[in-house]
Amino acid sequence: MTPVRILALIIITLFALSAGWLVDQPTLSEKNEPLIIPDNIDYYLSAVNYQVMNSEGTSHYRLRSPYLEHFIREDVSHIQHPDIDYNSDSSKWVMRSVKGLLQHQSEILELNQQAVVFRIDSDQPVKLASEKIILIPDADLIKLPEPLTLTSNELFLEADSAQMDLKTNLYQFQQVRATYQPKPARTDQRLN
Repeated sequence: MTPVRILALIIITLFALSAGWLVDQPTLSEKNEPLIIPDNIDYYLSAVNYQVMNSEGTSHYRLRSPYLEHFIREDVSHIQHPDIDYNSDSSKWVMRSVKGLLQHQSEILELNQQAVVFRIDSDQPVKLASEKIILIPDADLIKLPEPLTLTSNELFLEADSAQMDLKTNLYQFQQVRATYQPKPARTDQRLN
């Protein structure tokens, strides 16, 4: 090979390498994408364990969640997988859902997606399930504005909506379809 051919081969190789290097280089915008920080979130919390006491100093309700974000302009918190232990004067309830919303000014908790409410301290446990449950702690009120099911040992009930006043134990259901099966009477048999 002549020196002219070697020099031409070196120049062509260098040109090919530099062209490939330029093509493979990421653009400036790909390298340094701006970090998007929402200007409306003022804090977020993980492993939330928030407890509210009543005027007697006992627990009114406890909210647990793996993650919560507070939005300052709306003064609301978006909650992932809220789990609430609620103590009314007459009974204890547990509430859960996939998502939740806490309105801080009015202190209203809204549970969305696969929301359930359990009464746990009674001899007649109850489970209510709906896509939306609203808890108003100051009024001891639970609202279920969307279709729901209620299941207990003796009752299966479907309704279009409901409102449960936990102070007076007055439960109102709209457009009810229900099946009631009383427990069989208990008989004691004694052997002599």
